[in-house]
Amino acid sequence: MSCCGSRRPSLSAGLSTPRASALAGAGSGRVAAPAPEAVAAPLARARDRSLTFEYTGAGAFELHATGSGRSYRFAGRGDRVTIDPADWAQMFRTPWLRHIA
Repeated sequence: MSCCGSRRPSLSAGLSTPRASALAGAGSGRVAAPAPEAVAAPLARARDRSLTFEYTGAGAFELHATGSGRSYRFAGRGDRVTIDPADWAQMFRTPWLRHIA
């Protein structure tokens, strides 16, 4: 009685070598990190830039920002507050806040 398993090593030997070499290093999930200089300059510019928003709603308004964890309080319509650059996206999405500078 012959066993088909006796032919497996010869078949798999021819198939596994090219596949193994083609996949070597693939799928590691690693992405090259940008150079520190490439990250430092934009961050420094963002920290130096002040963003001011004006409240256009009625009454007082307080917003807890998730980017910096800070709370911003607007006393009433026309009140202006300078915010942390980490909170800009949330402020732009708030309909009753208008970007001034």
